[in-house]
Amino acid sequence: MVNSGSGLVLILALFLGMFLPALPQVANYHSDEHYYTDSALFMLQQGQYLTPRLPDGTLRTKKPIVSYWALMAAYALVGINFFSARLPFLLSGCILLWLTYRMSLRLHPNRGSAVLAAAILASNIQFVVLSVRSTPDILHALFLNISLYGFLALLFHRECRLRDYLLAYLGAALAVETKGLLGFTPVVFAFAFRWFLKDPPVPLKRLLHWPIIVFAVAVSLGWYLFILCQHGPEALGIFFSDQVAGKVGGNPGYLFSNLWDYAIGILRNFLPWTMILIIGCMVARRTISTFFSEYTKEAWFIIGWFGFLLCIFVVSTDCRTRYLVPAYPLLSVLLASLFNVIVKQHRMAHVWNWCCLLLIGLVGVLGGVLLLCGMLLDWRLILAGLIVSGSGLAALGWLVRNRRRRIFHPVWTALVILVTIASLKVIVLPVFEFAPSKDLTRCLVNAVEGHDPISAWALKRQNYTRQIYLLSRGRVSIRYLSRSALATGLEGKSPVILSADAVTSSTALADYRISPCGGTFHPLHSMILWQMVTGGQRREVMDAMRRPLYLAWRKPLSPGEP
Repeated sequence: MVNSGSGLVLILALFLGMFLPALPQVANYHSDEHYYTDSALFMLQQGQYLTPRLPDGTLRTKKPIVSYWALMAAYALVGINFFSARLPFLLSGCILLWLTYRMSLRLHPNRGSAVLAAAILASNIQFVVLSVRSTPDILHALFLNISLYGFLALLFHRECRLRDYLLAYLGAALAVETKGLLGFTPVVFAFAFRWFLKDPPVPLKRLLHWPIIVFAVAVSLGWYLFILCQHGPEALGIFFSDQVAGKVGGNPGYLFSNLWDYAIGILRNFLPWTMILIIGCMVARRTISTFFSEYTKEAWFIIGWFGFLLCIFVVSTDCRTRYLVPAYPLLSVLLASLFNVIVKQHRMAHVWNWCCLLLIGLVGVLGGVLLLCGMLLDWRLILAGLIVSGSGLAALGWLVRNRRRRIFHPVWTALVILVTIASLKVIVLPVFEFAPSKDLTRCLVNAVEGHDPISAWALKRQNYTRQIYLLSRGRVSIRYLSRSALATGLEGKSPVILSADAVTSSTALADYRISPCGGTFHPLHSMILWQMVTGGQRREVMDAMRRPLYLAWRKPLSPGEP
């Protein structure tokens, strides 16, 4: 039996337990991760804890310091690897799920809908992706929502405690130190919303606590003042260009394109809940209208926060749907509160049950497909199919036994979606995503055994070459050269990572030793997968798709060696 307390614990335990195995996997790598993982490692090894630098020594002040501190702390406590590099961000995602539960109770005191809000966010694919990635996005979203949580108490409750002021202003300060100027948005939005709430008005003094405000301002500006004094205005100019100057273009036509992309992104990332809401709007219009009339201020706070962020990002030339993730917790709260109301209507209750059963049925079909493919391709697909099918059967059994507890039906459905996403990401994806970075790192580390850390060369900026610095624990850094520069761009005895065609076409490798060092594969597509499944010749197909990689290194021959 699920209640509100055990439901939240189950969500947090599943989220943490299912995605912990994803942390060390290089198949989940994103190209932006190396800016933070490599810089934090270099800073830790060099003892430069306040100045972000790339491994080549280049100053990197595009983003503030908190993400690098989180990574350095993880390296120091857990070790230098991808697991430790991503662990702080997964833990931030777990805290944000708990905070979503708490914000739901603060806005709409119903524990069932609070659990559902956390479950909806946990099943959001973009939230999941950012929680297992070493980039500042999820950490930034956490601090912004900590600030909003504090302001919710200041705006909607008469009793204001010191803790609420600390959360409101220090959360914003830490957001500023995580990703820059956007950290001020909760404060600006809270004061704007206070002006909007005219009946009854919120006294301005309720939002002000000058000692905490002064302390928060000092925290938010401390690192920037250090960089200004230590490295001059040019360093902050890099930050300003990334935050403002590089985001605004001259052609206003992209505004409509951005608006469309963000709208589609929200609908897609919140599936299947957005589809259920659309059905609810058609079936239970009066119930939804009554909800908005009873919780007008709370609903406007959520919609206003989303709209405020949307207005900021829609004018940017850099359109990324992940920028709106700070609005996802409160949007999950709104969805859950609406579902809690409309599920009580008789007609919508039947639709609700059928939607949940349909989703669980589709998950069961996916589990069956994975089992079938696993028998023909890889045992890991069988494991994924068993987990997905098992979660669907468990949820179906609970729904049949507890048909009257409709508010928890979508909670179980969300947990099934969560388990399915985790199985696809942790088990299925590595079967079809081949990253040679571990093999390359092993070859390079063996090549430089007994030498100081060195730079290696590579022809292309591939994701797997970006992973080598962290995998080698800072011993090997990669530099890039064009194919035309291959003949003249090499330095001394630096190893070179080459593809097969580069080895055969280059004339500058006469005195280099060349040895195989792993390989990658052509991108898989549906026809190739169909051929692998129906033809039963997986190994032959994979061998035909393989693109071998080689390591070339000018290594002196040992005495007596030919």
